[in-house]
Amino acid sequence: MTRVAPWLLSAALCLIVRCAVAGSFDACVTQLPFGAPVVPVETFPHVSPLCRHFYATLHNDDLKEPVWVAWRLNRAHSLGTPGCLPRKDHFRADPDLPRGARAELADYEAAGPQGEHYSRGHMANSDDFRFDAVAQDETFLLSNMLPQLQGNNAGIWLSLENAERAWAAQRGDIWIIAGGVPGPERLGPDQVGIPTSFWKVVVDVKRRTTIGFMMRHQAIPQGDLTPFITPIADIEEVVGFTLPLPARINRDAEPSLWPIDLPGWRKAHQAACPAPQ
Repeated sequence: MTRVAPWLLSAALCLIVRCAVAGSFDACVTQLPFGAPVVPVETFPHVSPLCRHFYATLHNDDLKEPVWVAWRLNRAHSLGTPGCLPRKDHFRADPDLPRGARAELADYEAAGPQGEHYSRGHMANSDDFRFDAVAQDETFLLSNMLPQLQGNNAGIWLSLENAERAWAAQRGDIWIIAGGVPGPERLGPDQVGIPTSFWKVVVDVKRRTTIGFMMRHQAIPQGDLTPFITPIADIEEVVGFTLPLPARINRDAEPSLWPIDLPGWRKAHQAACPAPQ
């Protein structure tokens, strides 16, 4: 029997049930070069579209966290130029969302269901926005965060973030979309959803190629990303919506890991942003 791709089933389902881009992303054309994901209203009934200076996100007002976050990264920005800004933590609730529909700092101060501690896990990583003070500051809004075990956040997830910066330096222009897969557990007084997995898709904008990743939400040390490469169709099946991608992408493909020249990126970054003397 011929396998029907999950993304085609999702598109067909949208002809039967209500689906929506979930609000207006008219101000996010640069951040969403292939459009915004179309999500089923029945699955995501209460959402808020949010356009930032250099990223866009669809916020789940029920789980007080992003459904997805998307942004572009070019070579200059991957190196931190022109700003070369140091990280300056400014975690805070999103003022564009009302209380009761957003995460608060107190949520991340609470222990998880088994007493575990969760970090405020960036989806759009602050180091990707070192070129602009406003852009970097906006990454610290909790609407850009998911509860994330530190062993994942500073482990394999960081390996993927570093790879993205190296890819942008090598390839010139990439588009990234990321999110989590909500589970039954909640965090804090506002009951923020705790993901069971994290996913990310990277698009080489010039070459029109893609690579997707999905990893379980557990402590995984930094290392090889190959075991986490996942076909786009499988990611779409799990998250429950279709991702906007360039035409003629094979969503069932499981590509080889793109070459990662991390030493080359670090050398270029140090040259572009030398440490203060």
